[in-house]
Amino acid sequence: MFAPPVNVDTLGVPRCGLTHPRLLYKPTQFVPASLWLLRRTLASELGGWRPSRAIHATNPSQDFLVRAWRRGARMECVPHVTALILASGGRPNAYVMRDGSQHEALWLAMQADGFREQLLTRMVLEAERDATALRRQIRGWRGWLKGAVDRLLTAAKLHPDAVRNRLARKPKGHWIVHLRALRGLPPLSDQGRPE
Repeated sequence: MFAPPVNVDTLGVPRCGLTHPRLLYKPTQFVPASLWLLRRTLASELGGWRPSRAIHATNPSQDFLVRAWRRGARMECVPHVTALILASGGRPNAYVMRDGSQHEALWLAMQADGFREQLLTRMVLEAERDATALRRQIRGWRGWLKGAVDRLLTAAKLHPDAVRNRLARKPKGHWIVHLRALRGLPPLSDQGRPE
């Protein structure tokens, strides 16, 4: 089993590595060895880590995981954050400079009340930024065009949805009418009270 990889980048932004929807290991994900918990017998059966010069995988730890996966070992992600990773791979000259200031700052932040909530909030916001960019990319030129039109309308102090609804000749209040019907509520009267 392994914990979800939460990596804190050089700007202090935490990001969670993607996992399988059912929280199972997939060879396409990178799981640092510091997040693993495994039986000694599995390590013995696989012969431990192979030297980097003997493998084509990114590194020996990931080669080990793929070999365990091929063997049929059940590797599940436990949905609990157990570590925050400040990976040296994303920090040029990390071992030469031996700068521990970000580690110290993170350790101090962890002592403060509300640290987990702040970390979670930052992760959610970053994930949404990433998802928004992906959605635009998936939508292609239409997504780009919609974003550009929305920015122009906003710059003109117009609400993009209001403009779209008016152009589509939707009546005022149509969305609330739709939601009330969807939720099984009676329609509103002209005075805004349930009929």
